[in-house]
Amino acid sequence: MKDETLKALKLSINHWERLTNGKEEEGESIDANHCELCGIFLAYEDPCMSENWDLCPVYEETGRKFCVDSPYVAAQHEFFRSGKTPEFRRLAGIELEFLRSLLPEGEQ
Repeated sequence: MKDETLKALKLSINHWERLTNGKEEEGESIDANHCELCGIFLAYEDPCMSENWDLCPVYEETGRKFCVDSPYVAAQHEFFRSGKTPEFRRLAGIELEFLRSLLPEGEQ
């Protein structure tokens, strides 16, 4: 994993730790604007045309764009349905563990 990708993954993990623990920063949300990985791999002008998907650790794990087939989808659904509920925090924790599982061995 490239250093830039590892740094973005760790920042994304920190983001989901805050969401899980209810300690997010003012205005911090779950969308791509608050995800360091999306900041690198998502082409905002035309997301379907991004040439970098295959380098994203989430894509490498799921084989799908936009975090499809990852725990993010359930957390996103709950967030937009009900907000930052206890159920959202539980689902955020599942996303957090998923992201941690993408770290290379020996990284924290």
